[in-house]
Amino acid sequence: MKRIISFTLLTLCMLITSCSYGVNSNSDNSVNWPRTTDISSGIKNNGRAFSYDCDLNFDGKNETLTMEVVQGPEQPWEASLVASAGEFKTELPMIDGVIDRVYTCDIDTEDSVLDIAVITNEASDDPRIRILKYNKDFPLYEFRFNDDGGINQEVWLGYAISYYFNVNADDTITLEMQTPSYGMWSVYKTFAQNNFGTFEEVIPDRYEILPDFMDKAYTGDMSDDELEMWKNGFIKAYSNYDDGTLSIKKGEYVKPIYDDGENKVYVEKKDGTCGWMNIDYAKGYNPAEFNQYFFFLAG
Repeated sequence: MKRIISFTLLTLCMLITSCSYGVNSNSDNSVNWPRTTDISSGIKNNGRAFSYDCDLNFDGKNETLTMEVVQGPEQPWEASLVASAGEFKTELPMIDGVIDRVYTCDIDTEDSVLDIAVITNEASDDPRIRILKYNKDFPLYEFRFNDDGGINQEVWLGYAISYYFNVNADDTITLEMQTPSYGMWSVYKTFAQNNFGTFEEVIPDRYEILPDFMDKAYTGDMSDDELEMWKNGFIKAYSNYDDGTLSIKKGEYVKPIYDDGENKVYVEKKDGTCGWMNIDYAKGYNPAEFNQYFFFLAG
């Protein structure tokens, strides 16, 4: 009896392990999991070049993926990102800068090729992401944002720090990007492909504010107590705030938690009181007066 139970448990564990690692049922034996792999170790020459050997078409042989930032001949801020692998090569315009992160990812698990996501940190600390498909001339995936009518092949990430990028199990893509509100903090945005193959943002009810805003602001003038609170995600009120639903007194601390994407920030006070702050310049409020570190370049 013990042997039968042990065999059954072993079989169950093998099934769970297979599901956990996403064993592919496709006949070409391509690997679907993990959907995203960081290969930034191939970055060379202080971000001006890249070289990495990987199997991009699941044929059991590695291709050498290379990239180089090539300076433009006329203006110092003009440059190109030249990418090549095997017989394929493409040249993408960029605004100077360096290669900061490189990922392989499997966005379309039926096409038997990997995709390549490249994050460049361009002039004025301006990070952008481009996602290339490994086939003829490295065509790029396109993104459409809900606040404009254009289609972008390069996506501006704002002032994101961690450069989080992931292809999810439901075929969506999640990026760390700057908030859509008046502010400099980061949020996660998720994109899904429409029937035309373009990625469009899936708009949530609210965005979770990522804590890396603490790394962005100049904190040299903070007191020790304020800096300690800042490290724990709390910002200090330098002026009173009262909109009839939420009251914050000068000197109190609040923790920003959510952003509605339309210039409201959900905060929690130290006493547990919560509410939405309206930070809309268009309605006559200057949030920099409330806290110049958190809203230091808002708008």
